[in-house]
Amino acid sequence: MKVLLIYQTVPEDTKFYLIKDPTEEQLRMLKEANNKFVNSDELNDAMIYLSEALMPIKYKRDRDVLEQSIFKDSLCIWTDKEVKAPIEGPIDKVFISGFVL
Repeated sequence: MKVLLIYQTVPEDTKFYLIKDPTEEQLRMLKEANNKFVNSDELNDAMIYLSEALMPIKYKRDRDVLEQSIFKDSLCIWTDKEVKAPIEGPIDKVFISGFVL
């Protein structure tokens, strides 16, 4: 299965992540965070999960980040999944989420 995550930092940036064969737990998180934006919607665990999974790799060894992380096993797991448009299909599911500045 191929999943496309569109993650927006409103109003500055939009990034695309192509996630192959997500686990059931990852799919659940994507569904719960779908169409929700930090600082705009009520914060839930799935939104925190996405922000941690997409965190730049340089933070993976940061002591403060590690101490505050809720999903330590998922830190930076999707950082390297970023792709540029156009995106080749087929894509099985599309999710959108992000952060409002």
